[in-house]
Amino acid sequence: MGIQELTSNWKNIRTAVNLMNDQIRKQLEDQRKWRETKTVPKKFPHPALALPAIIFAVMVLYFSIMLYGICTASVEALPVQSTPESKAARIATLVPAPLTMTVCTGNLNVRYTPNGSVRGYLKAGETIELKLDANGKSITQTIEHENWTLVSSPVAGWANTKYLCKTNGGTHDRN
Repeated sequence: MGIQELTSNWKNIRTAVNLMNDQIRKQLEDQRKWRETKTVPKKFPHPALALPAIIFAVMVLYFSIMLYGICTASVEALPVQSTPESKAARIATLVPAPLTMTVCTGNLNVRYTPNGSVRGYLKAGETIELKLDANGKSITQTIEHENWTLVSSPVAGWANTKYLCKTNGGTHDRN
């Protein structure tokens, strides 16, 4: 194979690559133009579908109300009190107060997992909020004979329970 054949093959390859690039550019340009000219229909797709769609929406609303038991009879059965204190009391019974504890030691490591890598630090005397389960109890785990409690704030993660104190009227009781 001579130099002329190699040069000729190279030119043919370059021409083919340029032709493919031009075709790709043309396809991309056509796609871009199609996206730019594409319009969203301004009215309902077909007028005959409007009434069935409304009926369907009303049926879904009705059945969801019936499914969740929301009806006027159950609302009327609730006692109605309009004093601010009663509203606060009802809210307090619906949303339990968060369970808090205090850090008893110098610096407490909060970890990603019980006895895992450190996520953050808490200082002695800092108040923490515990993560609660569905029954309102703190979430704990025992790993290698150590009890760990799940903390929700100020740093979310696991803290060793032996370094946490319960707060009782200004004094700290070790858990």
